Amino acid sequence: MKNTELLNDLNNYMKNFRSEDTVSTKKSKYKYSLKSVAFTYGSTPQETFQSLLNNLKIKPKRLVVVGSSIGWINFYWNELYPNIETIGIDIHSFRVNFAKKMVDKFNLKNITFSETSFYDFEFSEGDLIWQSNLCFNGKDVCNANEDLLKKTPKVSIISYRPISKNKEHRKYITPHYYPVSWMEKQSFYIYEKI
Repeated sequence: MKNTELLNDLNNYMKNFRSEDTVSTKKSKYKYSLKSVAFTYGSTPQETFQSLLNNLKIKPKRLVVVGSSIGWINFYWNELYPNIETIGIDIHSFRVNFAKKMVDKFNLKNITFSETSFYDFEFSEGDLIWQSNLCFNGKDVCNANEDLLKKTPKVSIISYRPISKNKEHRKYITPHYYPVSWMEKQSFYIYEKI
C-alpha cells in the first residue's frame, strides 16, 4: 500500500482489536451466537487482492465488501481505483467506526462504511461483491448467494467459500488459490456471468 501511514494504522488496530470488539459484540443490535473473535481470520494481502482482480473479465461499477471489518480490501481498492465507489459493510460497529475514522483522517473519496448485514444490503447490477464469509457454513453461503443471484444476476462475486450449488450458476464460477495471512493457499471463488 502506498499510504504507509494508513497501513500502519490498520496494523496497529489488528494488534489491539480483541478487547474493543468483545465489548462491541455484546452491545450489537444484531443477534448472533458467535463471539467476535470468530469473525476475524486475519487479512488478505494486497498482492493476493490484485491477483484476484487480474482474473476478472468484467469491469465493476462499484465494489461492495461484505464483512469489511476495518476496511483492508476497501482501502486497497480505493488506492487502485479511486474513481470507482467502494462500500464496506459489517455488523461490528467498532470496526465500521474505525474504518470511517481512517476515511476522514486520510480524506479519502469514493469510500464508505456501514454497519449493515449482508441480508439487508441492497446490491446493484454491476457490483463486484467481495465476501469475507469464512465464519459462515457453506450451505448458508450457497443459499444466500443463490437468493442474491436471483434478485441481481449481473454481479461479480469473489468468495472464500464455494458460491453456489446451482448448476446454472456453477458454470460461471472459477476457483483460484492465493496466499493469505492464515495460510499459504486459500481457496477463492470468482463468479462472473459472461
